[in-house]
Amino acid sequence: MPQKLRDAGFTPVNIFATVVAPSAPKDSPLAQEYAFSNGTAAEGTPLWRVIVNGDTAAALPSVAPVVAECLPPTAAWLGSTEIGHTEFAWSAEPVWSAESSEEI
Repeated sequence: MPQKLRDAGFTPVNIFATVVAPSAPKDSPLAQEYAFSNGTAAEGTPLWRVIVNGDTAAALPSVAPVVAECLPPTAAWLGSTEIGHTEFAWSAEPVWSAESSEEI
């Protein structure tokens, strides 16, 4: 993911991820999008929370889709973008840091 982000003009500083549910609720937009895109229910597909902190000159609305492009092709996603490091990821585990330049 870090290299794909750099290739897209986004300089990642750190990445956090954690499973928040064993699967998305059946009536959620994510479950509906997954079923529409993959032709099967999302049951048993973990729901992840991924936080990517970094820097870019890209327009703010384009950043979440840049991160989504780094996800597996079958991943349904819902994202938001904020200016600054407003998310300290206390609820997610660190999986990569530019300081170590390797997956944690």
